[in-house]
Amino acid sequence: MRRAGILLHVSSLPSSDLGPSAYAFVDFLQQAGQSLWQVLPINACRKGYLFYEPISFFAGNYLFISPILLMQEGLLKDHEVKTIKDKKVLLDLAFSRFKPGCDFESFYEENRGWLEDYATYMSRREKTIKERFYFEQFVFYKQWKTLKEYANSKGVLIVGDLPMYPAMESVEVYTKRHLFKLDVVSGVPPDSFSPTGQLWGTPVYNWEKLAKEGFKYHVERIKHQLKLFDVVRLDHFRGYCAYWEVPRGEKTAVKGRWVEVPTKEFLETLLKVIPRERLWVEDLGYLDEKVHYYREHYQLTGMAVLEFAFDEKDSPYLPHNLKENCVYYTGTHDNPPLKGWFKALEPTGRQRLIKYLGKKVSQESVAWECIRLVYMSVCRYAIVQMQDLLNLGIKARMNTPGKPKGNWRWKLKDLPSQELAQRLKDFTIVYGRYP
Repeated sequence: MRRAGILLHVSSLPSSDLGPSAYAFVDFLQQAGQSLWQVLPINACRKGYLFYEPISFFAGNYLFISPILLMQEGLLKDHEVKTIKDKKVLLDLAFSRFKPGCDFESFYEENRGWLEDYATYMSRREKTIKERFYFEQFVFYKQWKTLKEYANSKGVLIVGDLPMYPAMESVEVYTKRHLFKLDVVSGVPPDSFSPTGQLWGTPVYNWEKLAKEGFKYHVERIKHQLKLFDVVRLDHFRGYCAYWEVPRGEKTAVKGRWVEVPTKEFLETLLKVIPRERLWVEDLGYLDEKVHYYREHYQLTGMAVLEFAFDEKDSPYLPHNLKENCVYYTGTHDNPPLKGWFKALEPTGRQRLIKYLGKKVSQESVAWECIRLVYMSVCRYAIVQMQDLLNLGIKARMNTPGKPKGNWRWKLKDLPSQELAQRLKDFTIVYGRYP
C-alpha cells in the first residue's frame, strides 16, 4: 500500500507536548489524507532536547508530558498550569496529589524490569525518591498510549525513531556496562556534512559480548519501541554493519577506524521475532557494499532523500532510480527545508533540478514542485517535512549535523490551515497515496 506522511516531532507542536495540539495535528493528518506521522526519538534525554543522546531506551521524555491533561485529571490546578513553566515543578505537584490505582499497579508490573533501573538511576542522580519516577513514567506512557490509540483510530500510523547509542551517562551504561566499550566513543568519518566528521561522544557497543548474549539487549529495546510505535526507524543502520570508533579524548572524529559487526547473526536473530514490515532503516551517508547487501537481502525498507538527488549526474536518489521498498523524503531533520536548500544549491545542481522538472522554479515555488516529485515516485512511502509544506526557509531547520548549539528548537506557532490540508489531500489522491 502506498502511503504519505509528515515528519514533525512532538517538540515542534505548538504546545511541544502530548496535549490538545497533538490531537489537533492528528485531525489535520486525517483531513490531509496522510496515514503516517513520523516523529524523532521520544526517549528520556541526557539534557533538554538532545533527542539522540537518550539516558534510557525505555523511559519516555518527561518534557512531552502535557500539564493540561494532568489538570483534566485533577492533578494540577488551572493557575499552576498557566504560571509555572518548569515541568519538573509541575510534575512534583501532580505527584504530591497522585493516588495509585489498579492502572498504575498494572503499569508497574508490566514494566518493572526497566522501570526499576530507571527510577534507581534517576533518584540517585537527582537526589529524590524512586516513586517520583514511577509516577513520571506512568503518566508519560498513559498519555502516549491514549494519543497513539487516537491516531490509529483516525487511520494514522506513528513512525518512531530509535537512536543507535545511549548517552555515556545513561541507565544502559550504568546497568549494562559490560555491553559497551568505554575507552572509545562513537561518530562518523568526514563527509559532506562535516570535514572533520561527527564526534557523537556516546559509548559504542561491545558486539562480541552482545553476540554471546544472543543480542538480547538489542532485540529487547527494539521490541519495546514497537509497543510505542507502529513502525520504528533504526537510526544509523550503517552502525549495525560496521561502526566508526574514535579514541576517547579526541576533539574530532578524524582519527577513528571502522570496526566490523556480526550483522548476519544479529539480523537473523532480530527478524525471527520482529516483522520486517515494522522496521525502516536509515541507510544514508557513507555506505559500503555490505550495507546495501544486508538491506536488500533481508528486504528491509531503506531511505532516500530528494535533496541529495541533484548533487551529481544520474544520482541514485533521483525518483527514476529508486525502488518500491523505500521511504522517500524531501529532507530529514538533518537537512535544511527545501526553500533554504534551493537557495544554497550549486548552479550545476540547480540546472539539473530545472531540467528534471522541465520548468524553471523559484525559491517560492520549489518546495511544492519537489513534493510532487516525492509523491509521484515509485517508493511505497513518501514523507515531507512540515517546514516544506509551509514553505519555510533556512531558519526553520531542525538540526545541523556537527553544529553543537542552536538545534532542535523549531516549532509551529499555529497548526496548519484547512487550505493546506486540502492541497495535500489532492496530491495524495492524484499519486495513489490516499489511505
